Amino acid sequence: MKRVVPSWWLWLLLLAHGLAQASWHETGTEPVALGGRWALLVDPDERLSVEDLERPGMAARFMTQQGNPGLGYRSGAVWLRLQLDRPAADIPIWWLDLQSSTLVEVVLYQRRADGSFRHAVAGDHRNSEAQYIHFRNPLFRLELPAEGSTTLYLRIKSHNPISFAMVLWPPERFISSIASAERIWSRWAEAHGLDAASFLPTIHGVQSVETIRRLNLPGVDPVAEAAAITEAEMADVDDIVAIPGARAFLEALPRH
Repeated sequence: MKRVVPSWWLWLLLLAHGLAQASWHETGTEPVALGGRWALLVDPDERLSVEDLERPGMAARFMTQQGNPGLGYRSGAVWLRLQLDRPAADIPIWWLDLQSSTLVEVVLYQRRADGSFRHAVAGDHRNSEAQYIHFRNPLFRLELPAEGSTTLYLRIKSHNPISFAMVLWPPERFISSIASAERIWSRWAEAHGLDAASFLPTIHGVQSVETIRRLNLPGVDPVAEAAAITEAEMADVDDIVAIPGARAFLEALPRH
């Protein structure tokens, strides 16, 4: 049975270690942007399975892409293939963050050593109990091998534009990025006449678009606002720091 990691675990860790006093001392564990490291296969009829992608000749149908996925509106499904090496030898666990809160369904498939695939599901259509970890963007825990590369496939469906950045986070950096998110959301709340202190507790464990939709603010497009918040969060990284002990905590979280 799949275990869900509640968002309050993350906040308990933040309180215990004091985010405001944390400092960054390690090297080689920066977040890794994955733009330009993926290939695309369009599946308009939604007929393909991950097993189909392993058949002879299918690899050649994937087209190598540049930059981040900016695919616009798509009917059916799209498949992304990524080949990842472990960015830092001493960090086996990383978090793959698809930085869009408006993707309806994302299924990740990661090839195991025996050739089979593990899978995980995220996206805006998933209720909080179905998410592996409560977070506003599709987020996946990856265990990357010390040697060689691992193949990932992402199957994406969405009635919203498919446009997002992909970031591979080391555990400590991922935890501290939440402070940046709160700063952006505070500015957004104040700009829309909301009390930031009472609003911030509502943003965690909920997709950004759903957070905005629930407010029912007149004249506000939840999808456009969520996309703007994502862009702002991507740019606001100057004070993202490591929290001592965060890596050990996140590596101890249950696997799928």
